[in-house]
Amino acid sequence: LPSIKEPVLKPTEVKYSDYSVALDPEYKVRQLDAARLKIPENNQDKKGFLRLGFGNYLGTLGDLVLPIIQKPKYGLDLNVNHKGIFDGHDGNQHHKSDASINFDRFFKEGKLFVNGGYSYRGFNYYGENKLFKDTLYSIENGTMKGKDFFYGNMGIHTWSAAAGYKSYPDNDLVNSLSASIAYDGFMPNEGLTQHRINTNIAYKRSVTSDNWGVGFNMQNYIFGDKNLDQTYSKEEGFTLVNFNPYYQFMRDRWDLRLGVNLNISTSGRAFAPTPDVKGTVTIVRNTLFFYAGLEGDYNTNSMSDMVDMCHYINLNEKVKSTWTPLDLKAGFKIKILYNLLTDLSIEYRMIKDQYFLVSDSANNAALGKVATNVFTPIYTDANVFTANFRTTYDYNNILNFLLSAKYHKWYADLEKDDMKAYNMPNFEFNFATMLKMGKHMAADLGLYIATGREALRVDGTTRKLSPIYDLNLGFYYNYNSKLSLFLKLNNILHRHYEQWYCYEVNGINGLVGLTYSF
Repeated sequence: LPSIKEPVLKPTEVKYSDYSVALDPEYKVRQLDAARLKIPENNQDKKGFLRLGFGNYLGTLGDLVLPIIQKPKYGLDLNVNHKGIFDGHDGNQHHKSDASINFDRFFKEGKLFVNGGYSYRGFNYYGENKLFKDTLYSIENGTMKGKDFFYGNMGIHTWSAAAGYKSYPDNDLVNSLSASIAYDGFMPNEGLTQHRINTNIAYKRSVTSDNWGVGFNMQNYIFGDKNLDQTYSKEEGFTLVNFNPYYQFMRDRWDLRLGVNLNISTSGRAFAPTPDVKGTVTIVRNTLFFYAGLEGDYNTNSMSDMVDMCHYINLNEKVKSTWTPLDLKAGFKIKILYNLLTDLSIEYRMIKDQYFLVSDSANNAALGKVATNVFTPIYTDANVFTANFRTTYDYNNILNFLLSAKYHKWYADLEKDDMKAYNMPNFEFNFATMLKMGKHMAADLGLYIATGREALRVDGTTRKLSPIYDLNLGFYYNYNSKLSLFLKLNNILHRHYEQWYCYEVNGINGLVGLTYSF
């Protein structure tokens, strides 16, 4: 397929024996582009990996990959990771640490895996408060200090375990089977506790040049109220089942997948089917390709996923599931040069129960509604049109770059409900490049721009958020086959833009560190 030939610049799974990867926080304290630097080939036999980094704002980074057992038929690895900022702009702090252990058993026909892990995320709500923290305010049954309307420090514990089997394609590429069951838990210091069990089975069989397959996925959610705020009710657990049969035609100049996703839930929408149709056509061999798809999605919006997106969200209530019954996309991929690919596409989505995060409010008898420093979702049915341009280039793994631009237009039911696409940009621009200078040095540069975001105030008015201009630089030096050094400079334009309403990001900041393979 054309996408196989496309040069990839986005972060991929880290091969710790081959690459040094700079800090890439999942949270939104700083947005950093991943930077990769290949080290000498004679280091391929090294399996262990240690990375340490320190920076201003008391920034810290640590990674350890330790192979405990390495045998031809099985292996056991330990992974420990940490990243954090402990003294940021306006006192913002955020750190996350996790550890996991992974076991793999290799067979002739496939692989059996078992893993488990634990993670702790800590942060503070430093966003602007609308009341004086130590002032007493009148409420219905007495008085309350301003700070009691707001959240302070938060800690979130997560844990996980999974087991499964994945077969290798047989010699004739006829059959492929994978099956797994995974559990993950989520418990904040204040808010809902969530338990999720995810069962997944996928089977694929080739028929001459074509193939057919079927997928089965079941998610079971259970909620607890151990740390739930007394003003909220516990969520009821539910089950979502997805069944995905498909048939794929594979021809010399075109391919077509015909399928359907049948989503059945015991909560929310009982039946939410979506199409699974997509294909590509080669118009000019190795030069011009057309692709299109008619797809959809049903997303349960788990609490752990929402926290990764915005950890300032109110954790006392779960975000509703989102149904996208129609996701229509089409575009062209153009390859004028072997390693230069341009992608032009448009996309139209119809979404049911689309959520937008807005400032939560607390009721006060004397003041009416006041804004707190957490966000809560509001819902509407929405349509969005997206135009996308992207071009990528790679020159012998020495120079590569990515240039992309997206335009989003939200409309329809938002206007009917007198709403806007709060916190959503209408224009995004991204440029990233990496230059390798000889065998020992490399540098990268990344620029991200987002404009058109608006926030909803508690009084019903909106405020336009300042544009995001985020420029980052990275420098890397390989001292030898084991040791490398790196320096990251982030937000070098020193713009304190709001990632979320009233939450400004850090200004210019840096991180220096080393990686060691053993």
